[in-house]
Amino acid sequence: SSFSANDILDQGLTNFNDLQYSVPNLFSGGGLTRITLRGIGSEVIGPGVDPGFAVHVNGVFSARSGTGLINFFDIERVDVIRGPAGTLWGRNSTGGALNIVTKKAEHEFDANADIEYGFFDGGNDLALIRVMLNILLVDVFLALRVVLLSVMYDYHLKNLTD
Repeated sequence: SSFSANDILDQGLTNFNDLQYSVPNLFSGGGLTRITLRGIGSEVIGPGVDPGFAVHVNGVFSARSGTGLINFFDIERVDVIRGPAGTLWGRNSTGGALNIVTKKAEHEFDANADIEYGFFDGGNDLALIRVMLNILLVDVFLALRVVLLSVMYDYHLKNLTD
């Protein structure tokens, strides 16, 4: 399954937790940094334990599947490959692989920014800041793309018992 930048925006896919509802048998372990596809992943989380599901960012393997749980911003494409996919995606892809491809710098000026703020009952605040700046440095030869994504939560717990 492959999702382009337009698919991600049209379907409102803001992170992996949203993506798992668009791909059959793809699952994130209930808040854990564990990803499984068709039931294959890693039940053991710790140092020296390799997952059964490979996560790549721009084609580069990440040893921890939690990398795949990032928020999606300035993404060109997200590919979910059903496994086993060892021939194309290397070891640790028995269950499959996730490849997140970020947008590349373009040879023109572009900028985008937005801020979302939410205030919830009980005094909990949420702020989401997204900024993208694309600058042409040297005509046709060199461009720079800088992206910032910041999520800030302010959660308060109130003990209702004595």
